[in-house]
Amino acid sequence: MMKLACKDLNPASTCDFVATGSSQSKVVGKMMAHAKVNHPEDLIGMSDDEIESMMDSKVHE
Repeated sequence: MMKLACKDLNPASTCDFVATGSSQSKVVGKMMAHAKVNHPEDLIGMSDDEIESMMDSKVHE
């Protein structure tokens, strides 16, 4: 099971959301959806490709 938490992306985050899935792409997709709704201020000035690349590098088992 792959996972990515908001705290993996920002250790200072108080958000407890964790995206899980059977593949890296599923986890990144879930985290992208969460971030766009709950953390839009953190995505300002970044393209979707840049955001996905950053998230992709942080996904772990």
